[in-house]
Amino acid sequence: MKKFVAKKIYPEGYLYRDYVIERRQENYVFYSIGETVDALGNYRVPTQSSHYHSVEWHDSTDTLRDAKYLIDTVYYKGDEKLY
Repeated sequence: MKKFVAKKIYPEGYLYRDYVIERRQENYVFYSIGETVDALGNYRVPTQSSHYHSVEWHDSTDTLRDAKYLIDTVYYKGDEKLY
């Protein structure tokens, strides 16, 4: 299987396999996972301000590594995108 890398797209955000992973901190640090498509299903490249507008958040994990693992196992089967 091909090895994928999380690309930093803004200070607290990463793009990984067409999903945005954002580091957040409230009382503790966690990582939110969201999809980068609009309501019509068209792919949208996130920008620094788009985490407020074009990303629909779905899941969260405790670490960046866990977020990548969740995307690899739940959203993808091998190289095939499930959701």
